[in-house]
Amino acid sequence: MHFVFIEYFDEVTQLEQFNKKSIELLPFVMIFFQITLILLTSGCIMISNAWGYNSAKSIIFIDPSAEFNGDGSLVLPAINRGGVGAYNSWNNIKIKQNTSYYQKCNTIYISNNTINISAQGSIKNNLIIGAYYLEGKKVVIGVKGKKPIIHKDTGYTLFISNTKNLIIENLDIRGGDGAVAFYASSFITLRHCSIGKFSNNLGVLVSGRKINGQYIESNYGVIENCEISSGGENFGRGDGIKLTNGANFWKIRNNKVIDWGHTSIYLHCNESFFLNRTSFNKIYNNKISAPKKKYCRGFETWGSDISKCEYNKIFNNLITDTTVRNQVNGNNNSVYYNVILNVSNSKLKTVGVGQGIDLEGFGNGICRNNKIFNNVIANCDEAGIRLWRGKNIKKGNQIFNNIVYNCGRNSKNGYANIGIVVSKHRSVAQNLIKNNCIYNENSKKNIFYHGSRISINEFNKFGGESNIENNFNFAPMFQNFKKKDFKLQTNSKCINSGMQHSVIKDFFGNPVPANFQSRFKIDIGIHEFFQVSNN
Repeated sequence: MHFVFIEYFDEVTQLEQFNKKSIELLPFVMIFFQITLILLTSGCIMISNAWGYNSAKSIIFIDPSAEFNGDGSLVLPAINRGGVGAYNSWNNIKIKQNTSYYQKCNTIYISNNTINISAQGSIKNNLIIGAYYLEGKKVVIGVKGKKPIIHKDTGYTLFISNTKNLIIENLDIRGGDGAVAFYASSFITLRHCSIGKFSNNLGVLVSGRKINGQYIESNYGVIENCEISSGGENFGRGDGIKLTNGANFWKIRNNKVIDWGHTSIYLHCNESFFLNRTSFNKIYNNKISAPKKKYCRGFETWGSDISKCEYNKIFNNLITDTTVRNQVNGNNNSVYYNVILNVSNSKLKTVGVGQGIDLEGFGNGICRNNKIFNNVIANCDEAGIRLWRGKNIKKGNQIFNNIVYNCGRNSKNGYANIGIVVSKHRSVAQNLIKNNCIYNENSKKNIFYHGSRISINEFNKFGGESNIENNFNFAPMFQNFKKKDFKLQTNSKCINSGMQHSVIKDFFGNPVPANFQSRFKIDIGIHEFFQVSNN
């Protein structure tokens, strides 16, 4: 008799909206690990649970390197077709509830068939799609060597619909017109994966969907610690991550999003269904870049009407080397404590598109009551921030506490050395622009306001359609700009010069003075400066 221990970690998805009482019902030991004991005897396989808990849960193994397609019950290869042993293909595997599916590390599965998942897990019993490897006679759930690869040429590689409580982890999901799609699926975790290499269009799509006449949203998900990369110039024509038409309460965090041909992270809603929206999502601590793309922006929010794309938060992201302006549209969205660096003009466009952040309300989109604050926006070919004319109203937006540094470096639109552009148009109305550091080492007149190039002092004197005051053009005094160290030196004019807000931590995790702490003021930029006293 041989004993093979399987270590299986079932981490409870940490979502603020989960029912806390339900989570408290989970046995403490289940939060950390479950050990399953497999007894291998001649002609007999038993799967039992050492803790006597969750014994109904099945584990299926897939080893694409195996010669024969087994029944999935064992990690060892089957000795004949349909015999006891690992599956060698995902084809014809029907994903069931209370079951986990693991593909062997260092293996590649290539197929013309999409892996379809439509099953219901639970808080106690997540569906899991993941990886395993062998360590002697020990089966370990996790990664050693290379992640298992799942590849498809067209369609979606993984298509998840009407599913709840699903974890996908430790996989390399490639190809297809899109690598992973979630429709009408909630309580999802996608983590520690490589996603989108050689995909024709999308990396990850999250959307609501009409099922049996009812529109079902995709709510409460996490995408974390993944590398979502198209693989280069000839792939990934669309978005890295797209949340659209009924994707709410998602957390997109700690990812690398690289080389997508439209938008790296896109929050969007144009669905006409009355209650449908894309809202309350948090995009944070991501590193976004597109060094191999001729056209790519870091992020975009867009909604076709009030309450379609709203109350989303984009913060603490590092966005570098993109070729199209970031777009802020929709309503009541917040963009704060981000670094936006080196936005160049796309070679595919004859006009300048290399702004840092653009508020335009293009198409039939709206742009109202959004907040853009405490960002560092530097080295953009066009203006750092632009409020642009168009048929749709740009109203009630607030732009404050930002550092706009050396923008307008290579303008195609005649805005050389310009930090902020405000169009003279009836669609641009009642916006706030306060307490920003707008600096350019080559020019003191770095504002383009209502058709004229003016200085900061002249800009502050305007009331007009905007609430404009307390902006200045002193050098921000970064610690080391060339090394991307955007902390402030002790003599920076940005210290104690900002407007109050309710965010409690800066880009680096330092505390930000609260409104009631009148002794201190918030600093401008991503860094809240603290000086240690000798007393």
